[in-house]
Amino acid sequence: MARRTASLAHEGEDLPPPDRAARPGRRKASLQAVEQFPPCFDGQRFRGHFDVELDLPVMESIGCAFAVAMNARRVIVGHDGTSAAMALSARISAGIIMQGADVEDVGATTIDELRFAILRRRASGGIYVAVEDVASTTHEICCLGPDSQPVDVDDDLVPIARLAERNAFMPAIQIGARIDTAAGTRHAFAETLMELARVRRGPACRMVMNRNIRPAAALFQTLEQGGFLNAVGIEVVAWPTLSASPGGRVADGNPIIRAQILQAVRDNEADIGVFWFSGMRAPLIADANGSIVSHTNLMLALADRYMNSIPENFIVYD
Repeated sequence: MARRTASLAHEGEDLPPPDRAARPGRRKASLQAVEQFPPCFDGQRFRGHFDVELDLPVMESIGCAFAVAMNARRVIVGHDGTSAAMALSARISAGIIMQGADVEDVGATTIDELRFAILRRRASGGIYVAVEDVASTTHEICCLGPDSQPVDVDDDLVPIARLAERNAFMPAIQIGARIDTAAGTRHAFAETLMELARVRRGPACRMVMNRNIRPAAALFQTLEQGGFLNAVGIEVVAWPTLSASPGGRVADGNPIIRAQILQAVRDNEADIGVFWFSGMRAPLIADANGSIVSHTNLMLALADRYMNSIPENFIVYD
């Protein structure tokens, strides 16, 4: 990935010229000393507690820094289903817009859907806000490049952090716009998922799923309303809210969670269970016996299916 540097000078400093040409008439941000914020960059990522290291002014400065360092024109912003992540991502969006870039807000979503949106919209990058530890309200800010992958730490994230720490931005001559693209993005993502599923339609399947987590609920609502699930023979049965495990942590070994999942699968005579919890980036998957299926075994099953259906494809799993 090419090195990106901010085309700004601060207190007489000489910064290297940017690798990408500046956007004509859009952003020429000047720097004035304002204030510093509590440290939230550990050298590898932005993370911290909500309203402590990661307060709303900090989020706005990170948004400004991302837009400037990436010379962004369009940025995809999303968050997990927690209210804190929604508030933090809103202020990140405000900072991006202030520096002249447009924000396409995909709302409560999964990071995979946000990556899909970056590539589909040919955006300059994206930012995803998610709770890392529900019990301690620790959040992580994931910065993605135009290839939908995490930005390079040395070439991209460190310069973003330096600019954010200065927190000395002025609004662009022409500010950007915030566009709500959640519905359109989700529909396109659902179509893509179902095209993959249509490669080889399996037998009819009954799926039970909880819908108390917004990203999962929104995606499955789109899948149902668009008729995608019926097209591949999947019947979805909604299950009432599942309680979180003690301390706010969710683990597949938690006996409370296991008992609820087992009951949900058996009561609905389901072939598969999909269960989302706040703070989880991937759901727990249960088989027809109510047993949790490891993600490694899921990947083996997918590889077996699609490698046989499309021999020229390959799967890389870390």
